[in-house]
Amino acid sequence: MPRVPAVRREDLPPGDREVYDQIASSRGAEFARQGPFGVLLHSPVFAGRAAHLGSYVRYEGPMPARHRHLLAMIVARSEEHTSELQSHHDLVCR
Repeated sequence: MPRVPAVRREDLPPGDREVYDQIASSRGAEFARQGPFGVLLHSPVFAGRAAHLGSYVRYEGPMPARHRHLLAMIVARSEEHTSELQSHHDLVCR
């Protein structure tokens, strides 16, 4: 059982549901309920800004994609996230 309950879309005020919808559409509905955004959505403004920063780093930043995936692999390995490690390994080896 999580220590901090996930935010459900229907519990958010109408104005904050747009942030939830943007995160769910770009990262998947499960991701909006679990993981970091499950907690961050307790502050929808913060969650939206964190999502924007993540998108910038992943898609718009100056770091080449191969380096981003290698960095993700290093972090995944150090944290023992084998599925994340494998998914980025597959992308790097293309």
